Amino acid sequence: MIERTFASEYGGYAAALAGTVLFWSLISVVISNLAKSQWAGIGVSVLLWITTNSTTGERLFGRYNLFAYSFCDSMGAKWNEWAYGTLIQILLSIVFLVLISIIEKRVSK
Repeated sequence: MIERTFASEYGGYAAALAGTVLFWSLISVVISNLAKSQWAGIGVSVLLWITTNSTTGERLFGRYNLFAYSFCDSMGAKWNEWAYGTLIQILLSIVFLVLISIIEKRVSK
């Protein structure tokens, strides 16, 4: 078993939490803007959340799951086993930021 310091474990989970908050905040905004309905943004976000934050999502996506950090055994899993889901969230958040600016420019015309 590899010993990890409290600071490294805390930092890893803090990064995962930041990626999660950023992703879920931006996905609802993008979907709401595209559908021009806040209910669509809420509904799609809830469906995606239920799908990914379940055992079905764990089986489907494995270590690429958006919530992979919640499914790993924090004492035995390596950081890189669940970091992929967080990296995907951060990359998608960057894409969402670009999409929001494109959507806003299109709507303002």
